[in-house]
Amino acid sequence: MERAANPLLLSDPAVVLLAANLAAVPHLPSLAALINAYPQALDFALVLDILLKVLPETTSPEDYLPIVYRLYRHETTQTNDLDRIPSTFLQKVSNLSEQAARRKLALFQLDTQISSTTEQDNETLLGSWFFNRARRVEEATGMIDLARRLVCPDTNSFLPTPPFPPTSVTIWGKGVVQVLETFIFDSDDEDELRLVAFESLDSDSAIRLLLSRTTPETVSTTLRRLILPFAEYIRSKELERDTWSTVWDWLLDRAVEGELQYISILANNWIEADDAVLKEFLRISLAACYLCRQTSSSIRSYLSRIHEGILHLSQKLNLPHSTESIPLQHTETDLLATELRISSPLTNVTMPALEYLAQMIKSADILAQYSIELSLSELIFLRGSTEDAQQQLLNRILRADQSWKTRNEAQWKQLRLSTKWLQSTSSVLGKISLESLDKTVLTAMLDASGILRF
Repeated sequence: MERAANPLLLSDPAVVLLAANLAAVPHLPSLAALINAYPQALDFALVLDILLKVLPETTSPEDYLPIVYRLYRHETTQTNDLDRIPSTFLQKVSNLSEQAARRKLALFQLDTQISSTTEQDNETLLGSWFFNRARRVEEATGMIDLARRLVCPDTNSFLPTPPFPPTSVTIWGKGVVQVLETFIFDSDDEDELRLVAFESLDSDSAIRLLLSRTTPETVSTTLRRLILPFAEYIRSKELERDTWSTVWDWLLDRAVEGELQYISILANNWIEADDAVLKEFLRISLAACYLCRQTSSSIRSYLSRIHEGILHLSQKLNLPHSTESIPLQHTETDLLATELRISSPLTNVTMPALEYLAQMIKSADILAQYSIELSLSELIFLRGSTEDAQQQLLNRILRADQSWKTRNEAQWKQLRLSTKWLQSTSSVLGKISLESLDKTVLTAMLDASGILRF
C-alpha cells in the first residue's frame, strides 16, 4: 500500500484498534484525524459502532457529533492532522501483527465487516445509532440531560438537508427524552424515572404520569411542554392514535371532583394546538361544567371564567351563528355522566350550546343571590320539570332568604326582573305563565308587608 494511502504504515486491523484506543480515552481530535486519513478502513458503520460501544457515555455529545456529521455528509479535509495522535498510542499498535491486532480488537466487540451501503442505509444506520447511543448514555450515567443534548443538539451548526439528526430521532428526542427530562427536573423527585421505564409504559399510563404532578397553576405549562410533544411523538408512530382522550378524561375527572380551576385556567391560557384539539377541548369544557355537581361561589366563578374563555377560543373556529335552540328531548339521558363525556346536545361545539351554558350560569348566579345553591345539571332538570316543581322553586326564590320580609321596593323590583328572566330567557321557570309569576311575586310582597289578603 502506498504511503499516501497509508500514512502511518498500519494494517487495517491496527488502524481500527488505534481508533478504538483513541475513542476509549477519549482523544477525539486524534480520532477525527485518523478517520479522515483512513476512510476505507474506518467506514461509516464501523465508526458509529466505535462511538456506540467504546466512547465513554459521559463524553459531551457536542464533542463527537461533528465527527458523525462530517462522516455522514462525506466531508473530508485535505489537511494532515495525524501529528495530533500521541506517539504512545501509535507505539501500542505499530509493531503488532495483523493477528495480534485482531485479537486485541476482539475485546471491543466491534463489527469490523466492511460493507457497501447506500445513502438510505446510512440514514437508517444513523437513526439507529442515535437511539441506541442515547439509551446507553442515560442508562450508564443516569444523566437524562446528556441524552437529550445528543438527540436534540443545536442544529445551527448543521445544514438542514439531509436532516441531522434524522427526523424520527428529533421527534423522539423532543417527545420522549426532552419530555422526561422536563418532568424529572420540574418534579424535583429524588426517585428519578429512567428512560427505559418511561418508554415501557403504554401511552395512556405515560400521559397520566406526566399529568400526575401538575397543579392548576402549572396545567397549561404541562400541556405545552409535556403532553403536546409526547402526543406528537405517539402520533408519528400511530397516525390514528388519539392520545388526547386520556387528557380529556383526566380533566373531566377533576371536574367531577369540583376542581374546575384546571379547565378554567386552560380556557384562558390555551396552548398552541391544532383546531381539532382545540374543538375537542371546547367540547370537554362544556361537559365539565355539567359534570360538576357541586355548588359554591368559587365554582360559579370558575364556570363564568370557563365560559368567557371558551367563547373567546371559539372565535378561532368561526362557528356559524344560529338561532336554533338545543334539542333537549331526553334530559335525563343527555345529563348522564357517560353521555356528557362522549356525546350530548349540551356539549356540541355550537353557538347555541355556548349561549345555553351562559344562560345556565347566569341562572345559577341569580338563584345564589337568594340563598339557593343549584348546580347547572339541577337547573336543567328543573327547566324540563313540571310546573309544580318550578312553582316550588319560585316560592323558594321569594321566601328562602331569611331577610325576605325586609326587602325594599328596589329589591322587590330587581327580584321580579330576575324571575321574569328565569321565566322567559333561561326557561328555568318557563312552565309558569307570566301572569302566574307576577301573581306569585305580588302575593309574596303583600305577605312581607303584613297587608292582609282577602
